[in-house]
Amino acid sequence: IGSVIIALNGPSEQTVGEIREFQKLFLAPGFLVWGSILIATSLVIVIFFAPKYGTKSMLWYIMVCSMIGGISVSVTSGLGAAIVQTAMGDNQFKYWFIYFLLIFVVVTLRKPIALALFNTAMVTPTYYVIFTFFSMVTTIVLFQGLKSTVTGILTLVMGFLVICVGIVILQMSKVDPQSLSSKLDRRSTLLLQAARSQTEGYEEKDALGVEDP
Repeated sequence: IGSVIIALNGPSEQTVGEIREFQKLFLAPGFLVWGSILIATSLVIVIFFAPKYGTKSMLWYIMVCSMIGGISVSVTSGLGAAIVQTAMGDNQFKYWFIYFLLIFVVVTLRKPIALALFNTAMVTPTYYVIFTFFSMVTTIVLFQGLKSTVTGILTLVMGFLVICVGIVILQMSKVDPQSLSSKLDRRSTLLLQAARSQTEGYEEKDALGVEDP
């Protein structure tokens, strides 16, 4: 539901055909600062936090992929527009910046490491939420604003919150209800136990959850 709300109320992006126009937006001080923060934060996580805590929490690797992925989405949009412009007869490959974008996309394309360490059913929706957030913010910073009505912005935020609530519910299905029995009533504890019993058998990294052919 949240994804549908975001898709229907998402802001329209500014159309940039020529690579020189996109270069001006990309090299603007605001976007350079934002991109530097994302890249620096990703490097800090990869060097210091991921090796120590990466196997305990999937959020570290997901944060890295989402932050770099947010930049990649913006780069890909400019690259795609330049390719379309070239197909229409205005060659954009004579400018060096398009090759920089190509190298950036190739270097940053990789599968999230968290998928190899944690249950895919848990990683995918969490990654979707965080990746969507950083993609939207990066796009807004790149095009220097959000062209939408107040109602559209509020609806967009509500759609994002719907997705976040769904992720929280999904994560709660993995929590041991007995550890929260002092904070929850009996009915809530029973519901969590039922949800947990349904998901335990589908752990992809658990050999006991694999059915015999």
